[in-house]
Parts: sequence; structure tokens; C-alpha cells
Amino acid sequence: MLSGNNLNGQLPYTLKNLAKLCSLYHEGTGLIGELPFWLGNIRQLQALYIGENGFNGQIPSSLGNLSQLQDLELQEESLDGKLSLLRI
Repeated sequence: MLSGNNLNGQLPYTLKNLAKLCSLYHEGTGLIGELPFWLGNIRQLQALYIGENGFNGQIPSSLGNLSQLQDLELQEESLDGKLSLLRI
């Protein structure tokens, strides 16, 4: 859980290596930029809370690959597009 700290910049690229990560809490951390495509490759992700940052751009279609995702928080972000989750 990294919420409420003073991080800045983009979502750390090294998170993509955490294949067994099941929850990511990055709310209100000061992160900016586009949501990375690789976020949809963390297949075990069940909870993704990344609202109240400075994300913008398109919602990556790869987020639809998160078949285990149960909770998603994108509050107060400037994101465009639709999110279609693949359910098997």
C-alpha cells in the first residue's frame, strides 16, 4: 500500500515484474501520465486503486485481461475510453 505519500512521476515500470501481485493501492500519490499497457499483464490483480492522481489519456485495453479484478478505483482521473473486462 503506497497511498497518500509524495511519490511523483509515472507508475513504476518495475511493478510489471510482480506477476503474483493481487492488490495495488496507489491512491493520491501524485503519479502522472498515461496508464501503462503492462498493467493488464498482472493477471492475479484483484484490486486496483489508483484514483486521485494525475493519470490521463486512454484506458489501456489490456486492463480487460484482468479476469480476477474485483475492485477498481479510478476516481478523479482524466481518462478516456471504455473498459471491457474479460470474464471466463
